[in-house]
Amino acid sequence: MKQKQISTKIIFAVICLVLIWIVVFKSSFSLSDISFLSGERRFNLIPFYYSEDVGRLHLREVILNIIIFIPFGLYLRMLSASPKKSILFGAAFSLTLELCQLILAIGSFDITDLITNTLGAILGIGIYALSGVIIKKRHVADRVINILCSAGLLLFLSLSMVLFLANK
Repeated sequence: MKQKQISTKIIFAVICLVLIWIVVFKSSFSLSDISFLSGERRFNLIPFYYSEDVGRLHLREVILNIIIFIPFGLYLRMLSASPKKSILFGAAFSLTLELCQLILAIGSFDITDLITNTLGAILGIGIYALSGVIIKKRHVADRVINILCSAGLLLFLSLSMVLFLANK
């Protein structure tokens, strides 16, 4: 049982690092890429408002923001005692990432991102609850989630490494 807790915490830590890399550092592979992103501090406090009208790109960004936070929500629920605490922590983590972008002047603080990231975490929390209904034993559900998320992380990190090596 203790081994499962350790592996769950390690996977959660990797998920957090990946989210920081994606959200704050925009999946950049080098410091020069990050300095290119730096600029003026920008923020948008109007939900689902975009200054440039590029149509479907915004919908894609919204969907991707939701998707990338689903594993985060799953693991919040695995490691937390209550759904309410998990939702609050998910929103707080998303707010922290958005504030980091504002403080570091990398990207921009966007209320839409805060909403969609939190929604993704909530969906992950819901999926965890659903897994408990489908798979009656919590430790079995946790093991299945750990295996699936580990495979997904390995695939993601492998593809990221291929992109890094191809762009070197």
